Amino acid sequence: MGLNKAEVFRGGDSQNVPGYLQPTKDGKLIPLDARPFDNQQFDAIYPFGFSRSRLIDTVPPKERITHNTERVIYVGFSDPDVSVAMKEITRINATHLEDPETTVFFPPLNGGALIKAFFQQLGLITDPERQVADFELKRMLRTNGELMVGVREHRYPEGQFKTGVVLDDCLASDVSASTTIDLMLRHYPTVENILVVTSAATQRGVELLLKEWNDVDLRVTAATPVFAMTWNFYLLRTKEEEGFEFLIPPLPLYVGDMGQWAVPLSPEYNDKAPWNQNRNQ
Repeated sequence: MGLNKAEVFRGGDSQNVPGYLQPTKDGKLIPLDARPFDNQQFDAIYPFGFSRSRLIDTVPPKERITHNTERVIYVGFSDPDVSVAMKEITRINATHLEDPETTVFFPPLNGGALIKAFFQQLGLITDPERQVADFELKRMLRTNGELMVGVREHRYPEGQFKTGVVLDDCLASDVSASTTIDLMLRHYPTVENILVVTSAATQRGVELLLKEWNDVDLRVTAATPVFAMTWNFYLLRTKEEEGFEFLIPPLPLYVGDMGQWAVPLSPEYNDKAPWNQNRNQ
């Protein structure tokens, strides 16, 4: 299922491009009414319309996930310590990587870059040129509220791979993860199983991701579940959760600005944050 048969617009196919996208002579697409990326160029645009609107509905307390399953692991359920939990995420996923030589990693820029650095520091990514796809995703809202994702493709490793790993900073709606999986399977049809690794992941986003890709051997590992979002998909902590009293209403953000969280630190912090060393080269 997934997005394999979904509408995906590319600049080279200008005959089928809708009016809100402008093809360029060099095969790119320019969205004309997409905040905040109006008039920027992309290799492809994935339109999601209003299909993810229901994801912003808060998960009622009685319906919230409380334990791990075979396909979804929230490390925070068993270990609340974030540092230990992130190491546990890496250990869990390493058990699914039967052979690193047959694994390709997809960390969409910019958020996935920090998770990629964690995997490099812990020895799961040893040769980025050979193991890691280089691409960017930009989530955009049209002026009418429709959701879409812009793609900039830079480089894909050569070879055939059995396992694909999506590395990202968080999972709010599923659109970034779904777009990444679609790109992965288009370039590497030999991939048999996929892991999605992230820090915070919404229950609704994960549930829809698994539903959309129900014909794929897909697993998700995250540090903590999230049960609410704003209209534009910022993660929220609910009043029933521990720690809510420390947040500033009316917008109790769960993680704040993930873009700021993922930026490289200056080299002076490399001793305290050894994963940062590869990001300053």
